[in-house]
Amino acid sequence: MTKKAPYARGRMLCIFCGSPGVTKEHFWGRRFARYFPDHLLRTQHHTMNLDPATWLYSVESGRLNRRQGGLVASQLKVVCRACNEGWMRESVHEPAAQTLKSLFLGRWPTLGLAEMLAISRWTTLFTMIHDFTNPASLSINPSDRAYFRENRLPPIGWTIMIGRYSELRLDRQSAANQFGYRIVAKDGPEPIDGPNNAHTNAIAAGKIVLRSSQLPSEAEDPAEFAARYGLTIIWPAPEAFKIPPTEHDYRSFDVMATDIARRLRLPFISYEANALSSSKNLARPGLDLISRRS
Repeated sequence: MTKKAPYARGRMLCIFCGSPGVTKEHFWGRRFARYFPDHLLRTQHHTMNLDPATWLYSVESGRLNRRQGGLVASQLKVVCRACNEGWMRESVHEPAAQTLKSLFLGRWPTLGLAEMLAISRWTTLFTMIHDFTNPASLSINPSDRAYFRENRLPPIGWTIMIGRYSELRLDRQSAANQFGYRIVAKDGPEPIDGPNNAHTNAIAAGKIVLRSSQLPSEAEDPAEFAARYGLTIIWPAPEAFKIPPTEHDYRSFDVMATDIARRLRLPFISYEANALSSSKNLARPGLDLISRRS
C-alpha cells in the first residue's frame, strides 16, 4: 500500500502542516532559475510504477513532462502559503541562497558547519517536495516531514552528500532522479503490506551534485558510497569539509543516481541509455515491493 497525498473533503492539504489551500512551490526556489540556461527548455519526466497484481512495471509520462521552462522552473502545488512564505523561506531558502549561488556557478567557498547545514536543509526540502512528482510511490513518511518542519534538520537516518558537476549540454545542466523503495534486511521480517521505507534522490545543479538518502545499513554504507563516487558527506556534518575530489558529467551522474537500483537488481529508467531521450532526468520508479540483497 503506497502512501497517499493528504486530502480533506477533496482538497489537497499542505504536506508539512496539513492546512488546506496549497500554493505552487518551486523545487529550487525561484531565485535560482536565472543561473540555469535550461530554464528555456522543456522538462522530460517519466515515472515507472509497479502493478502489485501482476508484478509488471509500466512506464508513463510524468506530471511534469513537456512543461515549458525546464526542471528549474518546475512547480508543484503541495505546500501552503504560510509554510512557503514562512519557515521555508526564512529557515531554508534564505540561509542557503548565497552559498548555493556560488556553488551553482562553480565557486567553492569554505563550507563551515552553518553552510553545510544550510545546504542539507535545502536538499531535504527539495527531496520532500520532489517526492510528490509521483504520488503513487511516495517514499518519505509524513512523520519525517513533520520532524523537518519542527526541527529544521534532516530526519533521523538521512545522509546528504555533495559533489562537483560539469556538463556542457544545455539540456543536462539540471537533473533530478528519485527512487522510492521498500527494503527489508536479509533474514528480517517481510511485511505483507506497507509503504516504501527508503529513498535516494540525486540532483545535478549547475556545477554541483547533491544526493540525499534514507537507507538501512544493509543496503548501503554511506562512507563507502561517498568514496566510490568522489562525494563528500555534509550531513551528518563532518568536523571539517573537504572539496569533493571527482567532477561528474551527466554520464557518471546517471551511474551514481541509479547505483542502488543496479545493486538491488531493480529496473530503472536511464536517459543515458537512449540517445534519443536526452533531457531532464526526472525518472523515478514507483517501487512498492520488498527488495533484498543477496
